Amino acid sequence: MSEVDPSSFLADPLSQISRAERRNLLIASTVGLLVGHVGLVPTRISALGLDFNTPEQTAFLILLALVVVYMEFAFCIYATADFFMWRKRYYDYRVAAERASSNWTLEDQMSEDEIHQSVPPIYWYWQKAPVVAWLRIIFEFILPLCVGAYTVAILGVRAW
Repeated sequence: MSEVDPSSFLADPLSQISRAERRNLLIASTVGLLVGHVGLVPTRISALGLDFNTPEQTAFLILLALVVVYMEFAFCIYATADFFMWRKRYYDYRVAAERASSNWTLEDQMSEDEIHQSVPPIYWYWQKAPVVAWLRIIFEFILPLCVGAYTVAILGVRAW
């Protein structure tokens, strides 16, 4: 009997383009948080010969918030497709696990017991894999969106 392995849905849930969009969102959010919390609103960009008075500083905050919103939107588009693909892998694993358990025979159990007499079992792998996968989904998908939303809120409060 072949063993069902959760490694398919424990693999990286983000594609390269989603990971790049996530990185861009986090960089833009970090800049926005520095501007919003620390008050690092530029008053002058000497390389371009620009001086910002209060109205231009407000416009800069709004522009930065819009950049973060754009980055969030771009990340959402790419990450949603990746999330659907991850969910499909997770579903396929659950279906395969259900099939394997429904076809489990006494001979399979005896064979499994023989193996585990000489090799320690790794039940933790199958029990904890879904929890680890969902924690990773929260970290990879939800956390960047929350950071971006928080950044937009801070910039909005600071601009008005």
